[in-house]
Parts: sequence; C-alpha cells; structure tokens
Amino acid sequence: MRKIVLMMSVSLDGFIAAAFMRLDLIDEYRIYVHPVLIGRGKPLFPASAVRTGLQLAGTREFGNGVVLLRYDRRAVAPAE
Repeated sequence: MRKIVLMMSVSLDGFIAAAFMRLDLIDEYRIYVHPVLIGRGKPLFPASAVRTGLQLAGTREFGNGVVLLRYDRRAVAPAE
C-alpha cells in the first residue's frame, strides 16, 4: 500500500507537484494557509483536464495563525 503525501505552500515549485499529480502518485494533500494578503499570486496547482476529488480529513491551527488543511484523495472524482 502506497502512502505519498504532498505538503504544499506557495513556495513549492509547481513543476514537482504537477509531475506527481500527472503520475497519480499523491494520496494526501497538506496545504498550509498563512494569514497574509499579498494581492496577487500564483495557483498552487497547475491547470489540468483531470478532476481530483478531495475529502477534508482534518485541520490544525497553529499559534502564529497558520492553518493546516489535510485532504485525502477520493477514490473516484465526483461528477459535475
């Protein structure tokens, strides 16, 4: 049984995330949200024709205001 976790922040190179997503290697996503408004930015995930269903598995708030969002991948993406 594989268990690959992708921990993302805005600084993560999108190329690495895109390669792992394209190869269907990610079982869990951990996204850290920092309480900072910048005004513009870049997407966390690259554009894709494939829809990936996610289920919120947990959250955690840190003392500095950062929030961790943990998502498990659904077996089948929901239909639109």
